[in-house]
Amino acid sequence: AAAGAGAALGIWLASRFGGRGNVNNPLSMQLALWGVSLWLILGFTVFWFPYNFEMSQAFLAARVTDLWVAPLSNYYYSSEYRAATEVLHKMLFFMPLGALLAYVAWQAPSRRFWLTASALAVAISACILEFGQLLLPGKYADMTDWLLESLGGWLGMMLVASLLGKLHHDS
Repeated sequence: AAAGAGAALGIWLASRFGGRGNVNNPLSMQLALWGVSLWLILGFTVFWFPYNFEMSQAFLAARVTDLWVAPLSNYYYSSEYRAATEVLHKMLFFMPLGALLAYVAWQAPSRRFWLTASALAVAISACILEFGQLLLPGKYADMTDWLLESLGGWLGMMLVASLLGKLHHDS
C-alpha cells in the first residue's frame, strides 16, 4: 500500500511541477532527487530493522551458504498466496525507486547513459539491502529477492520512461 501511495504521489508531483511535455523543470528534478533519498532511507529502515547486526565470522559463513539456494525455494515452503504476496511485495516496493530514477535520468542530456546508470543503481540498491540482511539474525537474504526487487525497480523505470516518452512525443 505504501509503495502504491508513493508511486501515486510521485505521478501527482511530476504532473503538478513538471508541466505537460516539460519535464526539464528544476523544481521537479529536486523533488525527484529528494524522493530517491527518502525512498533509500525508507528501504534501509524497513529491510534492516531491528539493526542488530551480527558480524562474527561463524555467523556470516553460515549465512553466505544460505544465500545460494535455488531460485524461489524460500517461497516454496509457504502457501501459494503467501508466495505470490511476497513476490508482489518485493517488486512493488522497488517500483517507486525505479520511477523516480527514470524521471531524473529523463532530464539528463545523455538520457540513455543515465537510464542505464539508473538501472544499475536499482540493482545495486537491492543488492546492498539484501547483503545487509545477511548480517541480521532473523532476516533472510536471498538472491531471488534481489532479482525480484531489481525487476520491480526496472519495471517502474520502464513505465515512467514510456509515459515521459509519450508526453514528450505528444507535445
